[in-house]
Amino acid sequence: MKAFILLFFLLIPINYFSQGIALNIGYQYVGRSAGFAGLDYRLSERSSEALNVGAGTYLTTINKKFTAIPEFHINYSFEEFFLTELSVSTKNFKPSIGINALNLMQMKFGYGFNLGKEKHLNGFFFGINFFLGENGFYDTLNVIR
Repeated sequence: MKAFILLFFLLIPINYFSQGIALNIGYQYVGRSAGFAGLDYRLSERSSEALNVGAGTYLTTINKKFTAIPEFHINYSFEEFFLTELSVSTKNFKPSIGINALNLMQMKFGYGFNLGKEKHLNGFFFGINFFLGENGFYDTLNVIR
């Protein structure tokens, strides 16, 4: 919990540089089901490819005990619909790729590498996240005539 609080206060100055802020809620399966809740900041201009940083927490059970696992991530969207993400938590390191829909929803998959002796959040994973935030956080929809 202390790590999450520290990450949160380290991210506050990013708000000065951000284009928008969004609540990030989602579901991940990485060896076990986990909910996710956090905040994301868009660092790039709205008219360019999305570059987001964020912090949050996985909500899951480990050894039949409810556990909150702090996590920090950075993701970059390119070619309008594709994304790459790098995520680090107190339990794993997780690179991923996926699909970004207007910076409103992301579906991603990758592999979680264990940090430490415990093997709780490792292996192949799938996740879906939804972003609820300011208008400046979302991509613009370009309609071709």
